[in-house]
Amino acid sequence: MTAITTVIFDYGGVLADVQKPAHGFEAMGHFVHRLIPRSRLSPAIISEDIEGAWGAYDGWKRLQNRRRIPLEMSQDTFWDLVTYGWQDVERDVILANTARLTQELELQVISRPANPGVAQVLKTLRHGGKKLVLASNCLSGAAARVQLRHDGLLELFDATLFSDEVGYRKPGPQLLEEALAAVQTPAHEACFVGDRLDRDILAGRRAGLALCILRQAPSGPGRPVRGVEPDHRIKDLEELLLLPELGRLGTPTPDSPLDRSAFN
Repeated sequence: MTAITTVIFDYGGVLADVQKPAHGFEAMGHFVHRLIPRSRLSPAIISEDIEGAWGAYDGWKRLQNRRRIPLEMSQDTFWDLVTYGWQDVERDVILANTARLTQELELQVISRPANPGVAQVLKTLRHGGKKLVLASNCLSGAAARVQLRHDGLLELFDATLFSDEVGYRKPGPQLLEEALAAVQTPAHEACFVGDRLDRDILAGRRAGLALCILRQAPSGPGRPVRGVEPDHRIKDLEELLLLPELGRLGTPTPDSPLDRSAFN
């Protein structure tokens, strides 16, 4: 096998285990209400409409998983789903602020704090000469970058790509192909670390990546796909550093991002 020079990561389920704050939709209802203070809609009604659209978006994602070329829903379309029964003056305000609202929505209803040890693993890979890319399905890449920056991870990546910006979702190969192009790496020199068989590992195979690794997240591996299996299954991200295909970079320590004895 050609040496792996680039490691591409999914976000939720790999770098972070996704959490759903209990009052996220309620908080979002109040946030939107402040944009339309004279509206007949209460924060509670707005919250219900946002949560209903979020459920419709979940259905959209499941549908796209069955398509050969899966598309990401646009932010305008999402907020059109939210405001379908609203007055035109209310809809106009919302549809003029979809980027800002979608970023706030993802920050309120999804929490993705980095798992312990992730930063050290990324630093070890970088010190070992690997390019690092993040490629994830996401309705707001801007929101994801806020969390990544907060956790001290954003600057560790050579590129970050999200489906809302590219327009395509995994399990299609397009997002990973864009990731490869961003760092000028051929597919046979790259590996992908994801947490779902039916979305991540399938996308990696379709993109022709040399190595596909499944991180066994608490949410489970997703739906099995005939003929699609990962090359490795890992429980913790630290196990990447022990894989021979990645050069056996060693184990990160609390005091150093790199166990330099691995090179002695």
